[in-house]
Amino acid sequence: MAIADGAATFAIGRALQGAAGSSIILLLAIDGSSARPTRGYIDLQQAFSAGCCVGPILGGWAFAHQRLSVLLFFAAAALVALATACALLFRSAYFDPPQRREGETQLSESVFALGGRNRVLIVAALFGTAGAFGFIPFFAEWAMRRDAARLDSSAAGMVHASAWLAAMIVLPIWSRVIESVAAARSIAFSLLGTSAACAALFLSATTPWIIAFRVAHGAFHSGLNPAVYAGVRQSDEGVGELASARTAVTLGQILGPALCGAVVPFAGVDGALALAAGLPAVGLLVLFSVRGDR
Repeated sequence: MAIADGAATFAIGRALQGAAGSSIILLLAIDGSSARPTRGYIDLQQAFSAGCCVGPILGGWAFAHQRLSVLLFFAAAALVALATACALLFRSAYFDPPQRREGETQLSESVFALGGRNRVLIVAALFGTAGAFGFIPFFAEWAMRRDAARLDSSAAGMVHASAWLAAMIVLPIWSRVIESVAAARSIAFSLLGTSAACAALFLSATTPWIIAFRVAHGAFHSGLNPAVYAGVRQSDEGVGELASARTAVTLGQILGPALCGAVVPFAGVDGALALAAGLPAVGLLVLFSVRGDR
């Protein structure tokens, strides 16, 4: 991506990065399934949030100072160094392979071969993720139109980072919520909060309110992934359904920006924000078909 001279080359590099990165998250989610309920998933989401907190700050600064290629080169070098260190560590490490539970399926089976209840949870997570990530590519432009004097590219990156920082702070609270109520109810609470935060952001006219509702959006969304992982892990087909949940989250990250981008030529960035608020609401409606504690 750093040496790309056109959109096609950059898109190919971004696709390769996403294909490799999604497998890392999936492997960590499977490994975390052996931990105390939700604890492993909360730790994973906190690590993910920490990376997303640093990324927008560096990216916003690099974009504002036309140093994005330098940042991408640095990221590539850091990933090579990290991969080398992990290879040396795991080469000498000893691991006890996890015991597969009776009836557990292999990952080679269809990742969408699920029971109805888990399918509902995963589809709801897809819509929630699509809404959360759908507006991110257009947030900087939308914010600068509201307050160009204060919200330039660098400041927009700081606002994104603040949302992820809030996620890191509230995730321990989410752990207690998920363990004390059904996973479906936790997912519903996350979807309701993200949809309401997007709607409130749509009505915001000043920088303090924009920051406040963007941070609230990040705090509510942070509980979605741990809740859906905790919900699907109860099945005998835990590994396959964790893969399905991760696939749905990845699809949401793809479909959200694509759908919001499709409405921009017709309704502008305000229309993209309205759609981002509506997608989690659709996921909330999907959850209405769930019955019982799960």
